[in-house]
Amino acid sequence: MTQTLIVNLPFAGFYESVYSEGIDREMESYCEYHADTANAEDEDYEGFWTEALRLSASELADILFLHTDYRAAYQRIAKDYAAAFDYVAGEALGMSRKVKRHSWNKEAGRLCLKGCDQPSIGLTFESMDSPREYNFTTDRIYASVPVFVLRKLFKRSREEKHRTLAAVIKKRFTSYDGFYSFYSNDLGDWLNRPLAEWDHNELGTLLIAALEMSGLSTDDAVFEQDVYDMIAANEGFYTAWSEAVDWKTFDAARADARRDKLEAWQEADSEAAANWQSHNPGLAAALEGNGAYAHAAGQGELSL
Repeated sequence: MTQTLIVNLPFAGFYESVYSEGIDREMESYCEYHADTANAEDEDYEGFWTEALRLSASELADILFLHTDYRAAYQRIAKDYAAAFDYVAGEALGMSRKVKRHSWNKEAGRLCLKGCDQPSIGLTFESMDSPREYNFTTDRIYASVPVFVLRKLFKRSREEKHRTLAAVIKKRFTSYDGFYSFYSNDLGDWLNRPLAEWDHNELGTLLIAALEMSGLSTDDAVFEQDVYDMIAANEGFYTAWSEAVDWKTFDAARADARRDKLEAWQEADSEAAANWQSHNPGLAAALEGNGAYAHAAGQGELSL
């Protein structure tokens, strides 16, 4: 079994970040798509309902917000972030691992598993923790990295006489007004301890330094965009958001909101409301009862 150590990955956090925006964008897309009156054959879409009973995109968003577990969504994105980080880091550092992918075998006339090299430093998601409030700190993502990989990175740093590592340590751990560092910013203090005794923050610093030596800065917008694009390309934001929604309670709350609209309509124009009810007895009964009706997206039938 490969021995690993825990590393704190460089991560900007979810608060007002591109990652939280990615989740929000999926919700907004859902609401806008379902509020589109062009989709009128399914009661899951607002265009199916008469105008007086339709919910706007903003009304759908308000309901969804109350029935979405954002912590669960961010936990899923954290796992995807670690996987994307592993790929980008492996590419920058020239490291890879063997993986099997399906490819079309023309002679066999079917998909076959084919071994190939994929950029990787052997990193796997370990955990994420989030602060109660974002006043002084942010979300942290931890990953397991093989010890032999970390030793290889340390060797590369040593060959460079640790110049980049020393600079990164100074940058990350020098105290200033409003920030007190619990770590020494002196490279010598770090080198006095074996690598196996370095904690997750120190090993994360080594990883950052190794990437900078390879020409990749984790503070650079290009790095963040590469990681973001990999998550988005694998439908990570949609999956994270849709799995975090309690679709059953959302459906019930949406039905309650539509029932409120029916009651308001009955008061404002009882004749028009009664006419609609007489022509749609099943829907009217559902709204006046428990409001239960199908939700296609929760059954995986919706593709945005």
